[in-house]
Amino acid sequence: MHSLVQDVRLALRKLRHQPAFTVTAMAVVGLGIGANTAIFSIVNAVLFRPLPYEDPERLVRVFTNEKSSDEPSAVSYPDFLDYRKLTTHLEGAAAVEMAIYTLGTEDGAEAVMVEVM
Repeated sequence: MHSLVQDVRLALRKLRHQPAFTVTAMAVVGLGIGANTAIFSIVNAVLFRPLPYEDPERLVRVFTNEKSSDEPSAVSYPDFLDYRKLTTHLEGAAAVEMAIYTLGTEDGAEAVMVEVM
């Protein structure tokens, strides 16, 4: 324990004699902690927190397959209405459309992605 105290005193003395290096090192450590906190907050909100629904494991997303493409595509609104009316396996259904709108700001205009229900 005694050698740890001596090492800390030596480090503080060296840092006091090189203020530019000390400020740079503290700024780099601060930026690293800030970036780590920001990334963890995003990952925590997106991946670790449960969805704000009662039984999120029961949620489904429905796509359709087009003959002209191997990629799944969105279900048309008339098809959605048919699925909602005819199915007995779903408790409820909601249609969501993603769109890009222009938002006017004081500095000009900005494109934003929105989901419309």
